Amino acid sequence: MKSHRISIISSTCCICNQKNITFNPLFQPLPGKQCNMKSSKTKKVDKINWMKIRILFIIIAIGIGNLLFSQQLPLITQYMFTAMSYNPGVTGTSEGINVTGLARQQWIGFKDQNGNSSAPQTFYIMIDAPLRFLHGGVGGSIMQDNIGSFSTVQVKLDYAYHMDLSAGMLGIGAEAVVENTKLDMSKWKNGIIDSGDPLLQALEKQTDLVVDLSVGGFYKVPDKYYIGISGLNLIQTHEKKVNFRLRRTFTLTGGYYWPIPNQPAFELQPSAILLFDGAALQGNVDAIVMYNKKIWGGLSYRYQDGVASIPVLVGMTLKSFKVGISYDIGTSGTGFNNNGSIEIMINYCFKIEAEKLRKTYKNTRFL
Repeated sequence: MKSHRISIISSTCCICNQKNITFNPLFQPLPGKQCNMKSSKTKKVDKINWMKIRILFIIIAIGIGNLLFSQQLPLITQYMFTAMSYNPGVTGTSEGINVTGLARQQWIGFKDQNGNSSAPQTFYIMIDAPLRFLHGGVGGSIMQDNIGSFSTVQVKLDYAYHMDLSAGMLGIGAEAVVENTKLDMSKWKNGIIDSGDPLLQALEKQTDLVVDLSVGGFYKVPDKYYIGISGLNLIQTHEKKVNFRLRRTFTLTGGYYWPIPNQPAFELQPSAILLFDGAALQGNVDAIVMYNKKIWGGLSYRYQDGVASIPVLVGMTLKSFKVGISYDIGTSGTGFNNNGSIEIMINYCFKIEAEKLRKTYKNTRFL
């Protein structure tokens, strides 16, 4: 889920010479300090207009709010299976070639007053593999994120250097990010926003292409625990045409594998992720129960900018194939009708057999 700072695009009111945004037929100049005009049309706002105002502010909060500020990362519920999306140090730390796909639909059923879907949607495709001759792993991903009239496509290329450390493996990685953003203000017309506003017409369709850099470290002890830290969008590239800046974000992740006493078939896997961009903190705390390393289910608690939700997770593994589903139940801060959020993850791992090295001996008996 994305969180955005609400910003107001301004134009000049020709009557009172103060800055105002024209959102007709929702807004009219208000009496008092802001504009010394008195009109019967401004004294009363009927229920229909209040509903329009409500819808409009929701759209602003999830879309145009990042135009003059910056963009937060989408928070994925099943991050424990898509760790490379938050930390390039994870790249290639598995035992094979991993291909992962993820689709997330936020706020099912939420639509604007024209009946169009305005809810956030996120899609991921990731692939990574260990390469011994590079002493590490390589990978890449494609992400598409849509929020109302605003859409983002990211292409990432990752490399991580691996080293044995104590009982585990440490991965230190870097990631090149290429991002294409698009703002299509024409989707907001047809009665929601005044089509005659010159500033909105100037911003009707804008696209930007920028690059950025991320780094991360990831340490894991197989079947025991893992911990990772990363810094994403370190350059904080400014996208001038759509007028926002990528937000530098720091993440901390960790997880533990705890076999339940006297129940060898069951294993408890608690995990957590925190993301901090210097202003807002968002994160998940999870507890998954794994049965025979094939079937799992669990609960999560998410907190982000004052909004809390409880995701439910289920999934199964069949040989090298893994599928997981999560459903988020909102508990506060929704403010509008929706049917929750759903996320589907599919993963396939092509196992790589370790090459057996030929043993050599210096003793002449074996020459």
